[in-house]
Amino acid sequence: MNAEESEISVLDLLLVVAENLKLLIFGPILVGLLALAGAYLVPQSYTSQAILALPTATATATATATAAATQAAAAMMVSPLVLDSIIESLNLSEGRSMQVARVGLANQIKAAVGKDGLLRLDVTAHSPAQAQTIANAVIDTWLKSTVPGEQARADLAKRLSYAQTSLDAVT
Repeated sequence: MNAEESEISVLDLLLVVAENLKLLIFGPILVGLLALAGAYLVPQSYTSQAILALPTATATATATATAAATQAAAAMMVSPLVLDSIIESLNLSEGRSMQVARVGLANQIKAAVGKDGLLRLDVTAHSPAQAQTIANAVIDTWLKSTVPGEQARADLAKRLSYAQTSLDAVT
């Protein structure tokens, strides 16, 4: 075996490419078509994201208390109190029982607290408008659930009047 026979020339490479030209062209096209078909079979979903910064009650509130309040807000957003109200207002039950609709809606909503202390709300739906509508409904319903009731308002008004009376007595 001499050196000329063991050497691969450009002509030999072109010959191999010409023999396998069909495979080189139709192979990637076939793989691309299979990937496109797979993409059409996967259901489309869209996510609406909201980032909320919860106000602290006082300037001296500790980071632990703020984090606990934010965790409580995240838990409240996926609670039955909020979810049931959203299901009724947006007619999301679609003939299902309230329990099944609640579980389905809870699977679409993800509320988590980031390392920066901000509350991140992600809502996934089949259309962008539906995801945004549900996210806005979650935030609105959660905010309405944080408003104190009549008895709590009366108690707060009474405490305010006592505090005002004490302040007047001190000054």
